[in-house]
Amino acid sequence: GDFCTDDAMPWDETRSPSCHAGPVESLASLLKYLKLNS
Repeated sequence: GDFCTDDAMPWDETRSPSCHAGPVESLASLLKYLKLNS
């Protein structure tokens, strides 16, 4: 399913639910990679 940093990162409450803000794309990609390889 879709992964959204808003769901996992309480400190990132200012991000929009659509999760397309610049820095978040990199973070989401990193977290996806870590989750897939954990």
